[in-house]
Amino acid sequence: MGKEVEIIPVFLVTNTDMVAYTATTMASILYNTKSNIDFYIMDCGLSDFDKRQLSTLKERFSNMESISF
Repeated sequence: MGKEVEIIPVFLVTNTDMVAYTATTMASILYNTKSNIDFYIMDCGLSDFDKRQLSTLKERFSNMESISF
């Protein structure tokens, strides 16, 4: 049996004004851990564009397990 990879849930709250800081936080978390991450985003006023932009981090980081809004 191989070692099971840990999945860490991360909860963030953001809106359109703060979405760039949220993306930076998410990228930093993903870059600095080997664990897989499930992101749960409390949407306090994100546009569809903002959501798509945050979701594209999954293409850049293989340890981003999922993102839910």
